[in-house]
Parts: sequence; structure tokens; C-alpha cells
Amino acid sequence: MAVRVGVFGHRVGVFGHRVGILDPDPADRGRPSRPPAAPDSDTVSTHPVNRQEVTVWVDSPYSGETLALRDYYGASRRTARWMADESAVDDLLALAQRRRPYLELLSTTPKHKRDVIDALGDSRSTVDRAIEALADAALVTRTDDGAWTTTTSGDVLLETVAETRETVGTVTAAAGLLEYLPCAERVPPALFRDATVDVADGPTPLSIAARVRETVADATAICGFAAADHGTGVKEDIFESTLGDGSFSFDYVFDEALVEGLLAGDEVPWSDLLEAPNARAAVFDGLPFGLLLTDHDDGQRLTLVVYDDQRVVRGQIVTANPEAVAWGADVFERYRTRATPLAAWLE
Repeated sequence: MAVRVGVFGHRVGVFGHRVGILDPDPADRGRPSRPPAAPDSDTVSTHPVNRQEVTVWVDSPYSGETLALRDYYGASRRTARWMADESAVDDLLALAQRRRPYLELLSTTPKHKRDVIDALGDSRSTVDRAIEALADAALVTRTDDGAWTTTTSGDVLLETVAETRETVGTVTAAAGLLEYLPCAERVPPALFRDATVDVADGPTPLSIAARVRETVADATAICGFAAADHGTGVKEDIFESTLGDGSFSFDYVFDEALVEGLLAGDEVPWSDLLEAPNARAAVFDGLPFGLLLTDHDDGQRLTLVVYDDQRVVRGQIVTANPEAVAWGADVFERYRTRATPLAAWLE
């Protein structure tokens, strides 16, 4: 029995790729060492069908190679299509990252190739190959006067790559902090967008405390939770704002170990805090990190304070990204709901 093969009997393009399902000879039960030549038209020569083994091949215009994605058994059409799409996404992303300078340049104003050569310093042959690959992927297009400019797809992908690079940069800067975050409370990628990372400069993190105090002083409302106190003046500022300004909203969850330690002294005006109409406090045993959600004239801000196993501050991540702020609000609400009201805990 023979079968006409393309992609499910015809050829389709996925971001400029030609994809085919080729059934090798039944005598060849292993992965072929070389892929067969890629078809040049919708009419593909027939091959004997091996009902057990199917190989998906992708002809990439970026590398010029025909790649075997995977040998698999009992392959369905849906599985093959998914694998082709996955390869297309990987190739497209790799192209956008590799040719990012071209996309950045052509996204400003249309440029002729000679202008691209002058701007980037690449050779004519390199520019030709880069623009051809971008055009094949529909990321750039030619204007009526022969210049090149990004398409809508090119602009969107360029912005996506830029955001990814920024996120990776922030993750890299925060690598020393992330090892202390508990895996049970997963943090979203949005936490690292438009973010500032501060790393502690010692067991008493004065630089971090100074940043938090500035945040509190500028805030009109604050909610969150704290797992430790290092005598840096942060709690004093918060209580002063809460008790000295009736319009300042305070909603906080304290770690149980922190409250027990503070009760040994007279640093916290517990009775005043309980009676303040603009304050709400609760206690929870085992908070995963410190969290501040603060309201400002220009919007909300999230501060994530990272502790090590000894409750020593290692650093903080600060961002105003809306997705990160929404995540922080959800985390706070989950812990606040499970916490014991301070008045009940003190009884």
C-alpha cells in the first residue's frame, strides 16, 4: 500500500516552514541517518507505509536544513500538527533573537539595505541573508520604494523578545535571592518585569530598609505581611503613619514568631493598633516571605522581601507591574484569610 504524503496529503506553511510527514521504508526500523529530499510542490512521491513508525520533518528556511523532529508510534494528525507548530515557534523566536538588531532598526523608519549596512556594520551578504530570512518569516516587508520595514508581526515579536530579555536580566540579578524563595509559593514572571532588585549588604540590611522606609513615607495605604524585624526603623514608620493619620489604611499579617519576639519589649503599641479604626492586624505561623502592597499617587507598588532560613533579609524585589501587583494581592488575601485576628491571638 502506498500513500501520498505532504502534511496530511498537502503542503502547508507555518511561519514560512514547509512541513511533511514522510513514511520510511518498512525495512528501515531505526531513525534514518539522512532525511529524504524535501518536496518542492504539493505533489509528493509515494512511499511504502510503515504503519508503526512515522517521522516528522521540518524544512527550515533559516538554517537551510531539513530536520527530523521525532520518530514516534501510532502518531495522530493532531500530534504531528502540534509538533510542527512547536518547531515553528522555536525557529521564529530564535530568528527574532538572532536578528533583533535588524528588527530594532527597521521598526523605527523604513531603511534601504545600504542604510542597514551603514547602521549595523554588517557585510552586504549578511544583510541580504538576514532580511531574506525575516521576510520569509513575514517579520519585515518591502515598501514601494524598495526600503524595508517591520510588519505588525515583527513589531509584536520584537517587543516580546525585549520583554523576555528584560525579565531574564532581572532574574539573573535576583539569582542570589530566588534560591531562598519557597517552591510552594511560586512567583510569576511578571514579578521580574519593570523591577528593581536590591541585595542585602549585611545582616542588618540598611540599604533595603531605607528603600522600604521611602516607600512607606510616600504611601497612602499599605497591606502585606512580615516575617522578621531587624531594628531598622521600618515598623516604627509604619505604626507612626497608621496611628498618626486616620486616612492611612493599614492591613497587616505578622508572623507568629515575630509577634512573640516583639511582645517581649514595648516597641509596639499593640493596644493602640487594635483600637485604630484604620488598622487591621492578624497573626500567621510560617509566612514564606515579606510582602508589601502600597498605594501611591501614581498607582500600586509591590515589594517582595526575601529571607533566608534564619529569617535574615537577603534582598527585595520592587515592581509596579500590574500583573505582579495582582499576584501579590491574591497571595496576601490567601494568607490573611487563614490568619488569626491579632485580638484573638493575644487573648
